Amino acid sequence: MSTAYATSRPELDRWNWGAAFFGWIWALGHGLWLYALLGFVLGFIPLVPFILFGLKGNDWAWDRGGYSSVEELRAKERKWAIAALLVLLISIVLIVIAVAAGSSSDY
Repeated sequence: MSTAYATSRPELDRWNWGAAFFGWIWALGHGLWLYALLGFVLGFIPLVPFILFGLKGNDWAWDRGGYSSVEELRAKERKWAIAALLVLLISIVLIVIAVAAGSSSDY
């Protein structure tokens, strides 16, 4: 284990919101084909891929390589987290609209 890897370990032990929300799509975006398949298959078991990808996403992305520093990895993962937040907010707004439209319809 290299010194750079050992010193970056605590930084990688953070929750990954992009990986948690997007699961197998996030894995495909990182070229992690086996984890994408795993996430797709586990997607039929509620919450398992969300927790697994959220906990291990940073490790998997770092191990895949292509990052010159932990900061570069965190910057990319921040974009995934922002996308996850936007999808969540849009989903909530659409659900509220659907519920409001359904409750106001006359029978």
